[in-house]
Amino acid sequence: MASEKQEIPLPGFSDEANGRGQDSRFSQDRKLEAVGRLAAGVAHDFNNFLTAIIGYTNLALMKTDADGSVHGDLMQIREAGERAAALTQKLLAFSRRQMLAMTLVDLGVMARNMESLLGRLVGEDVEIVITGEEGLWSVKADLGQVEQIVLNLAINARDAMPEGGTLSVETRNVTLRETDPQPDPGMESGDYVLLRLSDTGCGMDASARSHLFEPFFTTKEPGMGAGLGLATVYGIVKQSGGYLVVDADPGCGSVFRIFLPAIRALPPEREKRSIPSIRAGDGGETILIVEDDNAVRGFLREALESQGYRVLEAANGMDAIELAAEAASRGATLPGNEGEIRMLVTDMVMAGLNGRELAEEVLGMLPGIKVLFISGYEDRAIVRHEVIGEGLDFLGKPFTPSELACKVRKILDGNPEATP
Repeated sequence: MASEKQEIPLPGFSDEANGRGQDSRFSQDRKLEAVGRLAAGVAHDFNNFLTAIIGYTNLALMKTDADGSVHGDLMQIREAGERAAALTQKLLAFSRRQMLAMTLVDLGVMARNMESLLGRLVGEDVEIVITGEEGLWSVKADLGQVEQIVLNLAINARDAMPEGGTLSVETRNVTLRETDPQPDPGMESGDYVLLRLSDTGCGMDASARSHLFEPFFTTKEPGMGAGLGLATVYGIVKQSGGYLVVDADPGCGSVFRIFLPAIRALPPEREKRSIPSIRAGDGGETILIVEDDNAVRGFLREALESQGYRVLEAANGMDAIELAAEAASRGATLPGNEGEIRMLVTDMVMAGLNGRELAEEVLGMLPGIKVLFISGYEDRAIVRHEVIGEGLDFLGKPFTPSELACKVRKILDGNPEATP
């Protein structure tokens, strides 16, 4: 087991390694923040491209014979698009602009449920040891994203132990008082749940530690890794309001300690929900879509029309307001009226009026309208919960026609929580 003899505060620099202490840490934080903004912008643009690619491919698959050669080619295109979408999600995780489904999570239960998966992932020559404190507090986090943290760190541990070893996962409660030494200089006093992963691998030197969380940095041979695993871990921890402390020396293994703010409440029992199938023709309402990317707007129109919806489309916020004003002037706000606009589907980030501002304008003219925001990354307004409320929801790009149809149908039926 690696010993905790050298603490490296987020994002990976130690005072000994760089000789500049807090100033260097601040400089590295600023550097990663700048890279994160760039990554978010790139991911946003790529998600627009991928929404069109994956969306139109799925629409084409619905129109082709499953036994035909064209169908097989389309399946390959869709698979490549989905791999690219997974890559952009890692960039969004690093930049802290992905959409998180925050719930109360028991990290101890999560770790135990992952034991068999971790065993298959690291191989038979690596022993998995999972320990946890009784009475563990909850944390507010995205369960899937925290599981991604564990998987990414386990993959790194496996690669650091080519001849086998031990991967340990520990969960326990931690209370940090003002007089206690801070594991990370930025940590505030309070209650935390510690998720600790350690391995008995090769560890890392000061040079590797200094670049540990940078996107695309890797110590692996070419073709053996994209260098996004730890960058993803960094982003998820930070977006979840947590702290990450790393201890690693050459030949002494690595220890990753993740501190997430604790909530002294039990997670609710999760009920399994069945996702209803969506059939062509299930829709009949009028939907106003607003999207400044022509290809994405065309996909939205075709996907919704294939479900039987009437679609009005606008390339920007001002055009959408004109359409909404025209509908309001006709009295098309009463149920059953022809031309009644039941839902606004709008991109979140647009030139001129953004999605939030547009929604406010349209809701003022058509008070009963439902709103679905779409975006290639999580807008800061959504992060601060200034937009999402009753009757409003969000769908992150890229998405498939069936995901869009299911989301729209559920919101129109007044049950957006059950959407995938």
